[in-house]
Amino acid sequence: MPALITHHLFGEEVLHRVGRELCLAEEEHDLFLMGCQGPDPFFFAVTCARGNAVRAMGSNMHRRRVSAAFDRLRADVAHLPQDKAGLGRAFVAGLLAHYVLDRNAHPFVYAHEYELCDYNRELADAYHEVHAVIESELDCGMLDHLRGVNCAQLTPASVLAGSPEGLLVAGTLLAQTARAVFELDVRPVDYPGAVDDMRLCYQKIEPFGSARQRNISRAERLARPHSQLASLAHKVDEGADNPSMNMAHLAWEDPFKPQSSTESFPEVFERGIEDYLRILPAFEAGEPMALLTGGLDYHGKPMDGREEPLGSTHPL
Repeated sequence: MPALITHHLFGEEVLHRVGRELCLAEEEHDLFLMGCQGPDPFFFAVTCARGNAVRAMGSNMHRRRVSAAFDRLRADVAHLPQDKAGLGRAFVAGLLAHYVLDRNAHPFVYAHEYELCDYNRELADAYHEVHAVIESELDCGMLDHLRGVNCAQLTPASVLAGSPEGLLVAGTLLAQTARAVFELDVRPVDYPGAVDDMRLCYQKIEPFGSARQRNISRAERLARPHSQLASLAHKVDEGADNPSMNMAHLAWEDPFKPQSSTESFPEVFERGIEDYLRILPAFEAGEPMALLTGGLDYHGKPMDGREEPLGSTHPL
């Protein structure tokens, strides 16, 4: 990911710096922030009849054909009705923010995940859950660091907004991309449905340590050794001094290239903002996305040849 609050804060910080350039109306503002959640809502789709395809869309967007997907989304915004074009532009700009933060932040998250799991036998089968715990701790840490509040004052589910009309515009764009780029049967209503499922999930599991969260996690562990839902929940007493934030500037190794760093997560976050402010104008000016990805997928990992060749397009 990172998790939903960090992406929301990233969007708010971007709007604080470039809001005038984006010129978003209120409904567009909300949809931009929803776009900052990227493809992540698709992972929560459980009520959709096409759940497998919808969840596959989340995985595919993170790992494959990043340039082709963004080129297609941008092209399809240009073909929206005039009264919907602003919503589409705002949502795609938010999706771009999600991608840029992911590619900057994921090496930091993976470095700490691997350090914890590679050398601890008790965590050898818990990479996914440890990853989610780190990201939920970063949510809590950045919320405290940037806003001075906790997850009881700004609940995770509350950042999943957007009008029904705006979410349907977003769903239409994503459905077109699913079919044209990934050959997946995703419908316009599937994205709004996935957002509803994601919101309900966080409403049920928050906060960490509540009786309901414990009961849900206990039931999940009847089928698997660790609870993914417990790892997603946020601790209301977690602050900016939690170890995942690396405020002590301990060294960490980028798992995808031979490079070490002592950056804290707030420094990684700021680097992501600078990256986005560089990329957004070029993207909106129509520069091919393959020139802007740096060859990296959403994980910050070099793509393995499934990425679209430079300058390729999909017919509308």
